Amino acid sequence: MTCEGDVIGRVALQALIGFAFANCALTEIMADIDPRNDASLSLLARLGFRKTGFAQRTIEVAGVWCDSIYMRLGYDEWPR
Repeated sequence: MTCEGDVIGRVALQALIGFAFANCALTEIMADIDPRNDASLSLLARLGFRKTGFAQRTIEVAGVWCDSIYMRLGYDEWPR
């Protein structure tokens, strides 16, 4: 992802998270990320998500099994 793309992704995700917490009565948001996706892992960490777990071979994509890193952002951790 380019620097500009990173900014667009961050701003869009911030808006989505803010909307979800404000309008959907959520107490937390969970994410399941491919450990090879450094850009997504970095973006979520910058937004306050914390790693909660790891699992191997969680999803098969085009005949290849992928692992998962699980991340969480609680309502109480999101800056309002």
